[in-house]
Amino acid sequence: MKSRFSLNRFLHNDKLVFIASIVIAVIVWALVVYGLGPNEERIIHGVPINIITNQQIDDLKLTEGADITATVTVSGTRSVIGRLSAKDISITADASGIGVEGTFPIELKYSTSYDYQITRVVGENSDSNVIDVTFVMWDEQPKKVVPVLDNLS
Repeated sequence: MKSRFSLNRFLHNDKLVFIASIVIAVIVWALVVYGLGPNEERIIHGVPINIITNQQIDDLKLTEGADITATVTVSGTRSVIGRLSAKDISITADASGIGVEGTFPIELKYSTSYDYQITRVVGENSDSNVIDVTFVMWDEQPKKVVPVLDNLS
């Protein structure tokens, strides 16, 4: 004789109900954490900026702006952006076209390699995606320093 499925019998079997509850709870948890949920935003401070300079001009050196960082706003699912750090984001500023000394505004460019979107990039000392860098002519020859004594005692 065939045994028919009975919901009443299933609900009164404590072991089966316990196992089914655990399985359903794990599935719901995984869908909430890793599933396609709404995108969230996160702000990451201290992202280093890689400044690309013209290596063929030996006398021109970058003096201000070499250690500037950026603040980046990223958007994505919580499981992706929750693991991001400043090292995971690549921001560059192309200064290779600069051949004279002075202070120049340079636009920040970014690239992503994960499943998130960068919505805003702001330089450390500005409110936009432009930073100011200063180049000066640099003489490689060491200067001779001669100490002068005013008074001998």
